[in-house]
Amino acid sequence: MKNLSQGERGQFFQVDRRVMERVYACGLNSTVAYLILSCGTGRNNRTTTWSTHAIEKYTGLGRDRAKRAIDELRAAQLVRTEMTSASAQAHPRHELLAASDIKSIKCKPGTDPDWIWLPNSIVTGAKNEKPPVERLRCQQDIRVLRMFLELYYAQSLADDGGSHWKAIRRQYARHQITERGQYVLWGFTEKTDSAFLDQPFAAPFITKARSESQKTLEKSDLWNAWRVLNNQGLVERVEHLIEADTDEASIIHACSCETGTELERALGNAACDYAEWQLQNYSAIHDKYSTILPVSRDYPKAELVGIYRLTYRPKTQRTAAWIAKQREEYGTLAANFINLTNPESAA
Repeated sequence: MKNLSQGERGQFFQVDRRVMERVYACGLNSTVAYLILSCGTGRNNRTTTWSTHAIEKYTGLGRDRAKRAIDELRAAQLVRTEMTSASAQAHPRHELLAASDIKSIKCKPGTDPDWIWLPNSIVTGAKNEKPPVERLRCQQDIRVLRMFLELYYAQSLADDGGSHWKAIRRQYARHQITERGQYVLWGFTEKTDSAFLDQPFAAPFITKARSESQKTLEKSDLWNAWRVLNNQGLVERVEHLIEADTDEASIIHACSCETGTELERALGNAACDYAEWQLQNYSAIHDKYSTILPVSRDYPKAELVGIYRLTYRPKTQRTAAWIAKQREEYGTLAANFINLTNPESAA
């Protein structure tokens, strides 16, 4: 376990999505083992001395099952193992083969890996908690773990605030209340969650040759898996205003009062306070809606959606850029709503 620090550089690790398709076929325990080996790799994302001991440490698998899981990865020619000598004792060094080195994967030499970026904490846990990967292993359904990983692949914090609203979202209906200056006040009513079954995270739950009743059962399985991720605290919902409910639209800004980052909550509360200040009979009107928000006239087709994001975030440059962007843009927007609501203090 001495090279733990190698796996913790940057607090994230990567797995190639093309390779993971072959890993899943090896079964749940082997998939969990592969993630732990990957977390223990060094800068090359290929070699690690993490082995059965690491798998035992971070999961509920015993030594025999951990060894069997690695053996299955070797048999599938996804992992290669050699023995090294240290302190007169032999230790295994595992090499995770690249997609171009795996015969069953058709890809041209030199093709860039199709990385899934993952935080170390999903394997090692935070503080004294049971790690997320181990919690999902306990579900004994590889589709739940696969869904979890596919959400990391699809998530874009910088562009979409999490998973795109055309993948999975909480829906809201809108109703125009009134207009005030540069803003239109909209009332939004919360509806249900909606998932788009053409998305990669839904693939494990959809089988082509099925009757309609069986397809309904598989959709139910998808929502059961989704509830597991929610109940385990692995995803959170943050409300966002978007330009329109289309693929081409962008996020206007987050507007959640209770979830999300500190900056998102500050902006959400400032926007809600402004709406309350503008409506004399706010309490009576608010009872009709889940929330009332001011939306710039520049966005006539704006919608409110609950965007889901993973709570464990890899500390990558893109994550840092997303936080920096929030600090710059959301801080200014929140200050603007506060100044409009309290013009005397602004003066």
